[in-house]
Amino acid sequence: MKHRISLAIVALVAIVTLACSLTGGLAGEEGPEATQPPPTEPTGETPTSPPELTATLEEDNVRLRPADGMEMVRIPAGEFLMGDDKAAAAPERPEHLVFLDEYWIDSMEVGNAQYRLCVEDGVCAEPRAWKDPNFNGDEQPVIVPWEAAKTYCEWATGRLPTEAEWEKAARGTDGRTWTWGNEFEPNRANLSGAGDGYGFTAPVGSFPGDVSPYGLLDVAGNAAEWVADWWDAEYYARSPDRNPTGPDSGEQKVHRAPIANAGGGAAKCRCTVRYGAEPNEGYGFRCASSTAPSDEVPSPASSEVTPTPPSEEPTSTPESAGEAGETTEWPPLQSYRIRTVMRLPEEDVESPVEQVSIFEWDTATSASRMVVACIEEITIGDKRWRKIKDNPWTEETLTPEEQAAWERKMSFAQFWGDPEVLEEELEAALPESVELVSAQIFPVPIKAAMVFDGEETVNGVHCKRYTVDTDLDYTRENGSHTTGHATGVIWVADQEGIPPVIVRALMDEDLVIDGNPSHPSWEHNITDINQPVTIKPPE
Repeated sequence: MKHRISLAIVALVAIVTLACSLTGGLAGEEGPEATQPPPTEPTGETPTSPPELTATLEEDNVRLRPADGMEMVRIPAGEFLMGDDKAAAAPERPEHLVFLDEYWIDSMEVGNAQYRLCVEDGVCAEPRAWKDPNFNGDEQPVIVPWEAAKTYCEWATGRLPTEAEWEKAARGTDGRTWTWGNEFEPNRANLSGAGDGYGFTAPVGSFPGDVSPYGLLDVAGNAAEWVADWWDAEYYARSPDRNPTGPDSGEQKVHRAPIANAGGGAAKCRCTVRYGAEPNEGYGFRCASSTAPSDEVPSPASSEVTPTPPSEEPTSTPESAGEAGETTEWPPLQSYRIRTVMRLPEEDVESPVEQVSIFEWDTATSASRMVVACIEEITIGDKRWRKIKDNPWTEETLTPEEQAAWERKMSFAQFWGDPEVLEEELEAALPESVELVSAQIFPVPIKAAMVFDGEETVNGVHCKRYTVDTDLDYTRENGSHTTGHATGVIWVADQEGIPPVIVRALMDEDLVIDGNPSHPSWEHNITDINQPVTIKPPE
């Protein structure tokens, strides 16, 4: 039986490499999930407290929300242009006129101090990000899962904005590319890491140049922001032209604005860019309302919002948690060491890059170690430690469900990805002779081009050898479009007692990703399969 294969660690390694090189860490994730170097002192004239609105707004168009003191801005009813036909990513197309009724939206991202009011009322759960000093400043945007953002907005007598409402508030009615106009100005928004005075998220409103026609701040940069809609890359093709609210269901939720400081360049911070993400990931948000803020402070006791106790906060459970039955046909890996090397030539970057990623697993001690770019993570039993660069280790305790799911994924080298995402494409494309454990490296178009080329022993394991020589033209779930050519050799385990994992791979790629040329080469090896591997906690 063939099994489902998801997208690869290849993309993750590239993203994390860029994030670390630009900012020293991943942004937009919750607490210890994305530890960041301490923010540097602000430079130049960058303000450290929210400024006044820089857009011209009449008094009747701005009100304070009683629940948390948030300033809300009125967005008048009318049409605006949504999407961008010139975009490289298909999810932004086609551009289309949308009519929205009048609504109100927060002028700034919800901050930690405001979110604390909801926690103190017993309605919101304390965010895991508050354990990280790089995320827990009172004026920094709060970082929470989608459901927590929804709960807060309901507590504040509002709701999350729809995707259409967010985009109109960001770009206005003149179809501009960025919040401030049609020329990219990199210093206007919190996008460039410590170079702009902040190692990660800045206090909300610290970049007055990142302002929309309606006076919204931090729209292009700072924290990525949840909206209400389910994610569907093809939704624009059938979206209604009046008050669209997104698909009826889905697996991912939409967030707008790039993940702050993780490569948020000119293309990624445009008003029209769409992103899909698992609802249990952590991002910022702002709230909306169909009516003007009430003059009365809501009573938590009479609220219809069901309180979410801190112990029940959504957690980031690996995607294959419910699929133990899918993988039990194969014997799990008792232990292994993986070393993946990605190389980028000088023509792609200012200087040649060689990025080494390490993954280790030992079933006997339920221990794993991962090193990806500047991030190192060690998990032993229900304890997990993580650090970025030379910063101190952070520690968290996994729930029994998280621990069990993590052990299942590691025992089949399923590091990331949803094994169900590409099932139909895989069944239609992958040759009958190819059998791989889910979530292994490389996307389906490369796997579908694997041609059997004999058998041999590699890294101490008997393998089937496959060659790859294929053109590429595919779009990832996030809308990123890749064309080009890939050549290489892939060795897949074919030995009793070992699941069909990719034991070794050598790949060269000549790609264009969203219009940007890239020429990566990859070397991937699994060694010490089912041999003793010692993993110790950090000192």
